[in-house]
Amino acid sequence: MTISLAGKNDLSIGLPAILFCISLLISIPFYTQPFHGMEYEDAYEYITSALALNAGLSANAFLNPTCLIGTLNNCIQSGSLSHPAGYSKILNVLLSVFGPSVYLANYVSAVCFSITTIVIYFTSRRLSDRPLVWFASAGLWVTTPAFI
Repeated sequence: MTISLAGKNDLSIGLPAILFCISLLISIPFYTQPFHGMEYEDAYEYITSALALNAGLSANAFLNPTCLIGTLNNCIQSGSLSHPAGYSKILNVLLSVFGPSVYLANYVSAVCFSITTIVIYFTSRRLSDRPLVWFASAGLWVTTPAFI
């Protein structure tokens, strides 16, 4: 069985850009709230680890650092948390560029949410030749409360 993708390779920027902007506008109000999640250790770990990296703390090259005793500016003893440090290191680079902000991780999540909307749109274009399917797929993603 051969799947023809003729006519589906149009990567015009107009419609995806509109979808990106709509999903960003929908998600930004949700990501600017001070609520970071239900579990304290997971909700704040990445941004606080990024702030710790920005302050010069490092306990383990592969795990998120934290200050166990003291403050970020005057840490007496540092340690490692249980999650890999990749996302925290990305946030640390962004903190270096944009300055300290507890909302930075929220904004990064909002942008990733919007990029995912575009990926879902193009994936549905590859799988179906019906525009209703393309918009329904992206629309379901954008309006699902668990992902906003």
